[in-house]
Amino acid sequence: MADEFLNEVSKIYSINHFSIYGISQNPDTKVYIIVLLNDYFNVESEKIDDFIHEMQLKINTYYDIIFEWIPYNQFNEIKEISRVDSVTLYSSIWKDGPLHYDESKLKYTRISDKDVALKCFNLQNITDEFLNMVRTCSINLCNIIEIYGISQNPDTKDYIIILHNKYFDKEFAKYCVRCGKIYTDIQYKWCKLCQIKKFTNWTSGDEKIDDLIQEMQLKINDSSDIVFEWIPYNQFNDIKEIDKDQKILCRQAW
Repeated sequence: MADEFLNEVSKIYSINHFSIYGISQNPDTKVYIIVLLNDYFNVESEKIDDFIHEMQLKINTYYDIIFEWIPYNQFNEIKEISRVDSVTLYSSIWKDGPLHYDESKLKYTRISDKDVALKCFNLQNITDEFLNMVRTCSINLCNIIEIYGISQNPDTKDYIIILHNKYFDKEFAKYCVRCGKIYTDIQYKWCKLCQIKKFTNWTSGDEKIDDLIQEMQLKINDSSDIVFEWIPYNQFNDIKEIDKDQKILCRQAW
């Protein structure tokens, strides 16, 4: 039994152990099977469909973008442009292309072979944070960060935001590749919100201390500011007493 299969079982169980009954094996093909609750995939699909419907209800004019679910096999010539943490940006060609209202025919047609930007997130489940990020994008062609829809890579299960190809313009160098909001410090491509989120995977074991540390971190306003944090005692070497009443001098190991 492959480790990949076992890891998938463990992942599903950790996310929602009420949805998995067990595992089995086809005696003829020897293929292993994960036995799931029959609506395991419906919950995710229903959430996506509801969100797409929500975005489509924002349409107010004939030139607004029709937000939609775009099958991953619609994308050709996928090329990686940049990678930051769990977000990867690609250029691609959308074969069928977006819907466009033809005024002469009084109906929607598609603009084939459309150049688009794919913003791929290492995210196997739709989260509220992801959906809120999509909501910040616009379906109006006159606004910044225009969005065509969302998709999912069937191999990696990563979710993808499909954006207008002008996302690669120099103008967008001032927008954070993770959250899409303007950088706190444009020169150094520094986003306060995203950087602070990086420092949440720790705990001192004391709620009051943790609250104080988070309060101090929220005061950061510049990429050169010191990041106030909880530092484990085992990080200190060469500890030497200087003054019992004043301070201790030591060399930090990290």
